[in-house]
Amino acid sequence: MPLQSRWPIPIIRDSEIKWTDVGYLKYIFIGVFILLAACDAKEKCGDPIGYCVDYDVVHKLQRSVKNDNRRQVAKMFNYPFARLYPLPPVADESEFIARYDEILDDILRKQIVESADKDWSAVGWRGVMLHYGIIWIDYDGKVYGINHSSLAERERRDKIIAADRAGLYKGLQNYDEPELMVENDKFLIRIDKLKGNNGMRYAAWPRGGSMLQKPDIVINHGWVEIQGTAHLIYYLFQNKDYVYIIDNELKLIVYKTTPEYFQKKQNYNGGYDMEALDIYARKILEQQGRRLWPDAAKK
Repeated sequence: MPLQSRWPIPIIRDSEIKWTDVGYLKYIFIGVFILLAACDAKEKCGDPIGYCVDYDVVHKLQRSVKNDNRRQVAKMFNYPFARLYPLPPVADESEFIARYDEILDDILRKQIVESADKDWSAVGWRGVMLHYGIIWIDYDGKVYGINHSSLAERERRDKIIAADRAGLYKGLQNYDEPELMVENDKFLIRIDKLKGNNGMRYAAWPRGGSMLQKPDIVINHGWVEIQGTAHLIYYLFQNKDYVYIIDNELKLIVYKTTPEYFQKKQNYNGGYDMEALDIYARKILEQQGRRLWPDAAKK
């Protein structure tokens, strides 16, 4: 799921309402209420928008971890809770409790419990982080990210990757790290990070096909484009006159380039290849996909 910016008031297009509608008044009251709440937060922490560390939430998390109150800790997480691919996400509180020691090992628990208030900081709309991003908490008080892998998680991940590699067409087994797997109405697609400086690799099979079979298409030397403060990720692959993209919403997009595309792209100062494609190339395919994990892809 892509990251979404947070706004202090609801966004309403003129086309969606009539200015004479009595119902429009509710939007005014909602907007005023949220603005007053933002102003109250501003007075509390000095941030112009109200992005502040809620130390009540931080202290609650610390107490719960210190007291080994696993059920309470589980309630403070946002689900599904992502782990480093290809580890499966944590679906709900029950699964979190089952994987508790794997996710919150002694090292991470110690960092949480022993952290001081000064170790937590608000980072704009992204939320609140511990140290330099070990843990992320949103402004609803939910933990949505952990940038730490326990030894148990690393060992589990290595086993998943080994099994994934063994279940893959022999000519594709030489990857460094699995990056992404997507299924849409027509294709099963996987992206792998190659060894060295060889970038990303795109491989695709017909939907329902076996990855033990030779894929219909393989494109090497792909690259990653990260856009904006939300760090939206796009995977791009050049195949002769075509550019294949898996975008931040898991859509497969294929562009047919024009003969002058590359020259124009070199002179384009917009900053992103995606923007250059929208201007200088023709979109011929767009299909929404869904993320898969290795076990699901084999079913």
